[in-house]
Amino acid sequence: MTIASDASRNILYGAAVPTGELFRYDVGTNRTTNLGRPGDYDRDYLYVGRFMWVDSRGRVYFSAGNSQGWGAPYDPAIYRRIRYYEPGWASAN
Repeated sequence: MTIASDASRNILYGAAVPTGELFRYDVGTNRTTNLGRPGDYDRDYLYVGRFMWVDSRGRVYFSAGNSQGWGAPYDPAIYRRIRYYEPGWASAN
């Protein structure tokens, strides 16, 4: 759904719909890695892809959730904030 590039490291990041998992694709090795999703996501299916970017250190930032749409509103304490993944970590935060 959403893609952000880390051109200096030859990596693409993407967030999957509907599960909210974060993926990393290494262009040089042609390898895709599932980085998981934040552990406090309390829904199996959610909306991802509003924002995603990578900073100069290689940390990727992303968001998920939407207060309108299907089902009950998302909990603001969980979804109305920017998450991040830092290379070398086991999963997203």
